[in-house]
Parts: sequence; C-alpha cells; structure tokens
Amino acid sequence: MVVSGKNSLENLREQLFQKHYKFSEKREGLCLKIKPMRQTDNGQNVSARNSIVYGIGVVVLCLFLIFFAIWYYTGSSKQSADIKVTDKGVYISELEVQPDKAASMTAFFMYDGRSYCLCDDMFLEKTAIGICLGTVSVSIGEWSDASKYIDFSGTVSGKVYAVKGISKKFMLCLVSDDGKKQVFINNKGIALKIGSEIFEKYLHVSEGVDCVTYETQESWDDAQGNTKEYLSSSNEKKIILNQFIEALNDGKWMRMEDIPKSKDGRTDYDLQEYHMYLKLKTGVTIHLRLLKGGYVNLEGLNWVCVKINKEVYTSLISNFI
Repeated sequence: MVVSGKNSLENLREQLFQKHYKFSEKREGLCLKIKPMRQTDNGQNVSARNSIVYGIGVVVLCLFLIFFAIWYYTGSSKQSADIKVTDKGVYISELEVQPDKAASMTAFFMYDGRSYCLCDDMFLEKTAIGICLGTVSVSIGEWSDASKYIDFSGTVSGKVYAVKGISKKFMLCLVSDDGKKQVFINNKGIALKIGSEIFEKYLHVSEGVDCVTYETQESWDDAQGNTKEYLSSSNEKKIILNQFIEALNDGKWMRMEDIPKSKDGRTDYDLQEYHMYLKLKTGVTIHLRLLKGGYVNLEGLNWVCVKINKEVYTSLISNFI
C-alpha cells in the first residue's frame, strides 16, 4: 500500500483505528469508551501480535549480528597484532600492561621478569613438584600500572614451585592454600619456528611417554570424560607414536587463524577431531588438540599450532579405537 499526503495519512490512521477497536458512546456526556477487539475477529488480533513478536525477534537478531561483527573484527585484528609472522617463525607478543583493561580476568603471575599464565588442561603428579621459589599474592588489578608487574605479583595467590625436569623459563607450578596444584606456563614474548623448540627443548617428549589417552571432540565438548587408552604396548602402535612425536618436533609453528578454511566455511574449532593426553616421564600430562589436516595445538599456546606430516597424522588417528 502506497500512502502519500497529509489527508491520506489521516485516512489510513482512521481506518486502522476503526479496524482494531469498537466504539460505544454513552448517552450522558461525550465520553468515548474504547474496547479492544476480541481474538474472535477472524484472528486478526492474533496475527497482529504474532507480527509484533516476529518484529522484535528480527530486531534482537540484527543487534546480535552487529555486536558479533564488532567483536569478530576487533578481536581478530587484536589477535593478529599479538601474533606476528616473521622469518624466525611466529612471535607471540609480551603480556600487554595497559591500565583500564581487564587484566584481573586473566589468571597469571610474574616470575623472573616473565608472565606465567594458567594452563587448565595440563596436570602434574606430586612427584613432579620441585623446590619452592616464593609466594605469590594478589596484587594486580584492572587499573594497575607497569610498576605493579614485579616478581611474585599477579592475579592469583599461592606458593610457586619449579617443575622437575622442565625449565623454569617455560613452566612453573602454583599450589594454592587449599593444596590445589595448577600448571602455569610462560606463553608470551616467545618466538617459535619448529615444534622441537617446545616439545623437545622444554617438555622432552621424545625421552619417554608413560601413558597416552584420548577422547573425541564430542566427549570433550560435553565434558563426558569418555577417554580411551592408546595401547602403546603394541609394537606397531609404539612405532606410530614415535613417528608422531618426531613429526611434532619437525613440524612448523603457525597461527591458528592461518589454517586454511574448508569450502563449507568451517573454522579451526570445527576441525578439531580428537583431544590427546600424553603423560610424560617428568610426571607432567600435556593436552594436544588434533585438527583435521594434520594440525596439532598444545594447550596453553592456544593461538598457534604445529603443522605435521599428514600421513603421520592419519596413521595415528586411524589407530584410535
């Protein structure tokens, strides 16, 4: 319906008014009573309400898409700025000290001039805990300036310990007052080119793995804990596992965002197939995310991954039960 002119607008308003309301004029005075139409008027009122609900839904959806777009572009550009690709590999920038940012939302502490961030899905045996290095107290908040970022300051509290067999430059353990053990790693201000710079230099994976378990992406998503053991007692599976570890060391680091997207637009998260847990001889259990195509992400270094030989990757997961 096309409406133009003042008279036409008033006519339309009158038509709509007459359509949705009944009028009854009282004999005494000039009082006008307005009665809403019942839902029995050919369902027109019901239809109108449904249209309103539908309209509200469309508006909410549009607002969501707008906010998502803002988050996506600002978040992606921020992540790209934090991880640079150079001739020396990928470089993960130092922890940004910027008052008014939500630093208190990140679980970390400072030691020896480095920042150590919480690594939720890494675990260690009690026997892996080394000497006590000091005590951390909560002393950094959203508005703390650079002068507050000193050794044993942070957003957590507890005693800091070395981890036996692993360099303090990479990993430390925090034991809270209630006895809970948590792994913290230095994942900022580092340059990575090949896998051995982490898996061999710091974690010594090739020196021995006591146990290997894994679970599907579905199990991990739903926190089912439906893990299965990779039977490394089999000679064939031992060979395959050793080939996988060798491929990890030889693989090149890359940004997760640079993983080629599939034709159907799936993201790196959608490409995750399995979660693999390696219990090392040191007593530390590391968490690896296996992504379709031969990409392996180490928990704690969530923005980067190692690209390994595709045949080795396929051989490994084909032996999962």
